[in-house]
Formats: sequence, C-alpha cells, structure tokens
Amino acid sequence: MEDINRITRWEIAMDKRDKYLASLPKCNKCGEPSEENPCGNCLKIAEDARKQKIKDIKRLGGERAFNEFTEERFHNKKLLERIKSNPNGSFYLYSPSGYGKSHIATAIVRQYPMGLVISPHEIYRRVKNFKLEIEREEINKLVKNKYLVIDDIDTKSGGPAIEKETYSMLYELLNARWQNYGGCLFITSNLSLDGLTVKFGDDRLASRIKGMCYEIELKDGKDYRSIDNRK
Repeated sequence: MEDINRITRWEIAMDKRDKYLASLPKCNKCGEPSEENPCGNCLKIAEDARKQKIKDIKRLGGERAFNEFTEERFHNKKLLERIKSNPNGSFYLYSPSGYGKSHIATAIVRQYPMGLVISPHEIYRRVKNFKLEIEREEINKLVKNKYLVIDDIDTKSGGPAIEKETYSMLYELLNARWQNYGGCLFITSNLSLDGLTVKFGDDRLASRIKGMCYEIELKDGKDYRSIDNRK
C-alpha cells in the first residue's frame, strides 16, 4: 500500500509540474517552457559563444581576419586544395602585399581550436614580457602548437637591437619545431627565401625554413585587398 501511495504522490507531482510548464511562455530561441525569455540555457549558450568569439578574434589576429579570412572567400581554390591535401605540411607563402597569403593561412588554421596567427613583433612582445624562465615557457608554447601561422616574417619589429633579438627568437622557435617534428606551419612574407637572406644579412633563418617548408609564390597579379577585388 505504501508503494502505491508513493507512486500516486509522484504522479500527482508530475502532473502539477506538467501543468506548470504548460502554463509558461515559450523561449523564443529554443521553444522550451521558461520563466525567462530567452531561457537560462539559451543565455548560457549565447554567452559561451560570445566568449569563444573573443578568443577566436584574438588567436586569429583581429576582427577582419575572424570575419573575412575563410576558405569560402579565398579566390584561388586550386591553391587552397593543394595545400589542404597536405594537412601536416609546412608552407612558406610569399608575394607582394595583398595577394591573399594571410587569408589562406588563417582560413586553414582557424578550424583548429589551438590554431594561432602571430607576427614576429607579437612573438617578441609576448616573450620579452616575462622573466627568463617564463620566456622559455612562452617559446615552448609556440613550439608545441600544431597549427601555427607566423605572419609577415620579414616586417621590422623595431630598432636594430630589437630586430636582431627577434631574428634570434624566430630561429630558435623554428629550429625547435624542426627538432621536435612540429605540426602544420605557415610563414608569410613579401620576400622569397633568397630575399629574406639578403634582408637579414644571414642565411640561417632562410635555410631552416627551406628545410621545413614548401616555398610557394602567389603570383596571379591581383591585390585582393583593393575594393574592385573584394567580394
């Protein structure tokens, strides 16, 4: 008898719950009954998405990269497929400004949660912000990152002393990735590897890149940052 009474009380409670839920308005997002609109679950999903977007904007290098540097918007589908066919490969992409080097590199690595786009200046700023022992940790994070873009490797990072130190950091980083079988790597530049050697007056960095990366020149002759070529 006690079991029957327990079941009856449970059924009454469930019936009250169902009537209460039926009396509530529906969430305009998911359609579930809720005292709030949108419901708490939808608000949490939206907040999680907002936080993820902030992280993605930061790791991809800015809002423009986040909004525009996608595979769908990249113009050279043949090159895109060629690179995607070698998902663990490393690539040195060079051309004059505006041909889509940063675009294609970002479009490919953005699909991976740890994918990161970073400039030499940002590498210097990030590493030199810390004491020596933490510098090593920051370099190691970049060494271990399986989907890394070093964007505009030939750009100046500051005065001669800073540029020399940045060059040493880049060599240390790339050499460590080579020694440890680093994953997918993109390096973008306005210069060929030979031009990079001339610019820095030292062939160590270019030689290490040559041993790691396919060197690809983008040369279709269009500046895809100009208004006429934007879609």
